[in-house]
Amino acid sequence: NIWVGTYSGLYYFNPKSRKIVSYKANPLQANKLNSNIILSVFEDRKNRVWVGTNAGLHLFNPTNGHFTRFLHKKENPSTISNNIIRTLVEDKMGNIWIGTGDGVNKMDLKYQRFTCFRGFDTGNQSLNNNNCYKIAFDKDEKLWVGTEDGLNILQPNTGKSFRIDKL
Repeated sequence: NIWVGTYSGLYYFNPKSRKIVSYKANPLQANKLNSNIILSVFEDRKNRVWVGTNAGLHLFNPTNGHFTRFLHKKENPSTISNNIIRTLVEDKMGNIWIGTGDGVNKMDLKYQRFTCFRGFDTGNQSLNNNNCYKIAFDKDEKLWVGTEDGLNILQPNTGKSFRIDKL
């Protein structure tokens, strides 16, 4: 089965049946995608499908075809830090990590809370930029973070980052 995210919606293709199902946004319905601009699609080890858009994070429910939205709320710091969701990855413990337009987030799915890791103007132990484009774990469970200003290595257990300025 193949999931395809485009700038005009989300598509699911079943090669056996050759059937294509499209999922279109309807921001007015809470169980639909918030946007047709799909920036990332990720299937975790529990076969849950996560969809990142330019207007929030969504979790797909295959039983009813609905989506659960996870959106930034300015007044609530435990929500995701930004609604631009560019990249998703899972660590060995099953935690979902999200690269956004304003930092990297670790999701606590049980309580639906997010912890955000951001860059700061001072110090060299934070991300060099909050605009994240790609994240990936290495074999030592260090999170490599590609930002608008370069590459960082984040230690998930401490929240400290090492900036790679020159290779």
